[in-house]
Amino acid sequence: MAYRNGYSYSHIFTDFSMPEITGIEFASKVRSLLKEEFKIDLARQPLIMGVTGHAEEEFKKAGIDAGMDEVYPKPIHSKMVKQILQIEKRIINLEPRKSILMPKLNKIAAIFSKSHDNPA
Repeated sequence: MAYRNGYSYSHIFTDFSMPEITGIEFASKVRSLLKEEFKIDLARQPLIMGVTGHAEEEFKKAGIDAGMDEVYPKPIHSKMVKQILQIEKRIINLEPRKSILMPKLNKIAAIFSKSHDNPA
């Protein structure tokens, strides 16, 4: 893993459907490894964003329960990713991370979902 080699990441985007491991398993393993092996508390861990083609609320809940910070429906647009990264960069030092960041990310997701449903 990159942490063993001195690298760290501020964000991880993962699909729910990957060939060898699900996004849910991946998020859970990353959270566990960073906490237990590297002793990195949640506030200093990267944001994990799940991406799924499933719209059902149970998929989002499963991702959040596994350690994802947010779950977005496919397709995810590059403008949305840029806005997520810009917002997080500006408030990264504020605590608690989730209570400040997640409402803003949810607002962005809603805006892009509406624009995707009703293309101009």
